[in-house]
Amino acid sequence: ATASVQNTNATSFQSAPNPSNGKFSILFNKLNSMYDISVYNVEGQLIYHTKGSEKNATIDLSNAAAGNYFVCINTGAEKIIRKIIIAH
Repeated sequence: ATASVQNTNATSFQSAPNPSNGKFSILFNKLNSMYDISVYNVEGQLIYHTKGSEKNATIDLSNAAAGNYFVCINTGAEKIIRKIIIAH
């Protein structure tokens, strides 16, 4: 038998569109607190940062070079990292 444990308090989100032209939205499915959004390039350099508490956040990286980036969401209780692609 397989047992699974689900964290029902976990923050989940979607980033859309992905790939994008640099403008994309982060849509939180469940949000219980403030959050920090940081975006890093593949070299680990921070290229964008914001804080908020809204269920939707719009990010504009249209001036960033095409390539892969990492979106880091930190709620204090957890940290989630997702890859996004910018294609001009």
